[in-house]
Amino acid sequence: MAKPRSAGPRRRTGVAPEVASDTAPPSPAAAPQVAAPMRKPYTQIPVTRFAHRQMEDRLQRVVDQVAETLRSPDEEAVHQVRVATRRFRAALDVFRAYFPRNERARIKQEIRELFALAGEVRNRDIASGLLAEGAPETAAYLQQERMQWSMRLTEHLRGWVLRDFSAQWRAALGSAPPDKKLKGRLPPGALLPEAAVRWLPRLARRFFRTGREAFATGDAEHLHEFRIAAKRFRYGLEFFAPLYGPRFTESLRRLKKLQDSLGRLNDLVTARALVPVPEITTLLAAREAPVRVALTSCWTEDFSAGADSALWVHYLRHYAGRTKAAQSSRPPKQPRIAIPDLIAPPKVAKRRA
Repeated sequence: MAKPRSAGPRRRTGVAPEVASDTAPPSPAAAPQVAAPMRKPYTQIPVTRFAHRQMEDRLQRVVDQVAETLRSPDEEAVHQVRVATRRFRAALDVFRAYFPRNERARIKQEIRELFALAGEVRNRDIASGLLAEGAPETAAYLQQERMQWSMRLTEHLRGWVLRDFSAQWRAALGSAPPDKKLKGRLPPGALLPEAAVRWLPRLARRFFRTGREAFATGDAEHLHEFRIAAKRFRYGLEFFAPLYGPRFTESLRRLKKLQDSLGRLNDLVTARALVPVPEITTLLAAREAPVRVALTSCWTEDFSAGADSALWVHYLRHYAGRTKAAQSSRPPKQPRIAIPDLIAPPKVAKRRA
């Protein structure tokens, strides 16, 4: 006798959410709270449907993290609500041509207000952690300040929940016409690989250009701008990663490694600005030197000090949707061995005959 099939959803990897064949965005009333089963190949997805599905999925993540932060506004919860909100904003930025301009700007302003409060809490978490050993009294004082900012943050999030922010955002982004005047908008009916070919090379060029400028000057301001560019580049790549196959994960890993190094340096700079005391400045400056060395090494070894720009642009432009996994509705097989770099520096990469 055949076993009955489970009533729960089956998890499938490497295939896109089920979408309709037309290109009209879903109405706000019909927008599902949970992603539909993943069945359709990524190469056959209309960009419009994919943009709204990504917005919906990331908005639900924001809702979950807001609720978690209200239950327990500890360090991890505050960090995760920032990450979830940042990824939702990334969807609005990458697919901005498919959402109304005024509503998108208003939502991003609300997100900036949240980031200002959550950033104050997060900065004190970082600074108190860095100073717990060298300056415990200062760390304790920062924790007291953190409690005050945490109360303001939870009060702000409680206001979001009371007005049902997710329903308001969903209605605003789904009801009004998209931004048709925005430069770079694809024609109606465009599929996902067309969007990847059009948008990702631009993000890559901006990432490498900002990186070369940051390491040429070495000052904290340019490195902070590069850190933001690295985040936007990585989030943009993650949207389209299934088009390039599982080996692309290694390239994302190297980008994440660079982003983490930039984050460690930014933590030290933030702590120094938060506690401008000579003794604290000297203590944190001594820790900053090895972090800068590791960051420079990562940029030089993994990205050839910015010389890999042409390789990244070529790959992103010419290999979108060419993998079997992207063209199939079946989940791809997971590799059993270590995956080599897809985009290696010129001195490492080997050309095939």
